[in-house]
Amino acid sequence: MTRGSFIALTVSLQDGVVAHGVFGTRADARLCADWHGVTDPDVAATRAVALFPPDAEPVLTHNTTGGEVFTLPDEVMAVLENGTPEATARDECVIALVTVPTPEVRAAFAVGPFDGAQARRWLADALAPGRGRPAECRLLPVRASALGAARTPAATPEAPVPAVVLLDTSNGPICYGPFDSALDAALFWHDVTRTLDLANVHRAHVCDLIPPGPAAIPTPTSEEPPGDDRVRGWVVRLQDRADSDPRVVGMFADQSVARAWRPESSSSETTSPQDLLPVHQP
Repeated sequence: MTRGSFIALTVSLQDGVVAHGVFGTRADARLCADWHGVTDPDVAATRAVALFPPDAEPVLTHNTTGGEVFTLPDEVMAVLENGTPEATARDECVIALVTVPTPEVRAAFAVGPFDGAQARRWLADALAPGRGRPAECRLLPVRASALGAARTPAATPEAPVPAVVLLDTSNGPICYGPFDSALDAALFWHDVTRTLDLANVHRAHVCDLIPPGPAAIPTPTSEEPPGDDRVRGWVVRLQDRADSDPRVVGMFADQSVARAWRPESSSSETTSPQDLLPVHQP
């Protein structure tokens, strides 16, 4: 990754300090940070951070361009030191989070992104004697994010995947969409939360739509009486897996087809449908 790389940091007692990204602009990183802060009740603090490039001087004794230095409150430091898992050899994208003790505050900066081997070489160099003022370095895995994540110029452009906003509310699940992409869905919900206080919403998810397969494409004419004219179609919510976001199959234009849908026998999707949900116009 080149200059102009950013990550979103989120802090929670459940997951510790988590890095999301990598993003090409601060605005995209801020959007991701805000999204997690709004939709995840466990997240207590967020921040968009500019990364120093991987060739940066480990403790900022020479190269101080390209990134930013920020301060970490004592509460965040406690989570970082006691509740944050570090990167493992299986992690493909890693950053180094460096904290430098000062008389009054704990300064911090982030370097990367690296692959696992590069990160450990950088860390060994950073911890070598005589590299400047004392610093503490931690390697954090970077969680991929669909919200504005940067792509390399050589990557083959991919068509955006339609998405919906799925809300877990006191009255049951509610679905809005469809949107052209996960980013469009996230922007919609971000705008909603800036103007409305939605006390009955417990959790919000941006879900890519899983295509139902060729067998579900022919849609018979529905003989059901017309319902809410704001309903744009139907989706099937699959049974949730542990530690994963909800998965949604659709769109179906007809409720009866959605109700009858089942994963194909050749599909890797082995879980059964959980809910049949109307998709409301945003």
